[in-house]
This record gives sequence, structure tokens and C-alpha cells, in this order.
Amino acid sequence: MGFNTKIYLLDIASVQDDTTGKRTLTVIKKTAVFADKQEVGLQEYYSAESNKKELVAVYEIPAHMYHNESYIFVDNTQYKISRAAKGRSLGYIRLPCTKCQKKDIVEDLSI
Repeated sequence: MGFNTKIYLLDIASVQDDTTGKRTLTVIKKTAVFADKQEVGLQEYYSAESNKKELVAVYEIPAHMYHNESYIFVDNTQYKISRAAKGRSLGYIRLPCTKCQKKDIVEDLSI
């Protein structure tokens, strides 16, 4: 149970280009955090499945590092945080993740 996986917590917003008027997804805030990658538990899996979500992984991080970000970037893949849950103790928070839909993926993360 060590924090052995480096993840990036991302805040993403749709920003309009002034010259072309085209909207693109852009990373507004990016925070690097070491997390404890955990398997999805049986109860979490079936709870998410009943809400038509497929959990991929669960990352546990120190609670003071999480500031309501919506996405995680790890191993060249972007995931959506489905919710924040309590961790193993008061100082930790669990972030269950689902696969991102194509419309939510940022092409240029430059991490």
C-alpha cells in the first residue's frame, strides 16, 4: 500500500479561440500527485454498474491534494473521476475512475 503511481489531476474547460471562434478543450489546472492504485472493489463495481458506469481503477491520494478536479491523466490515458469517496483514514480520499468519452479527451496535454 504505497504511493507508487504518479498521476496528474486535471481541470479541463472548453475555451474559445478569439481569431477562429472554434472551441477546444484546454487544461486549466494540472497537479502532479503520487497515488496508491487499487483494484475496484466488488461493492464499488456493482454500485457503478447499476448506474451504467464502468469503473477502471481506483486511486487513493492524500485528501489535501484533491480540489474537485474532474479528470486524471496516468500512463498516457485520461480518465474521468466518477466521484470522491473516503479513503482508508481521514487524511486520504479515494477517486474511482471511468473511461473518458471521446468528446472529453484533450488531445494536447503536454505533460
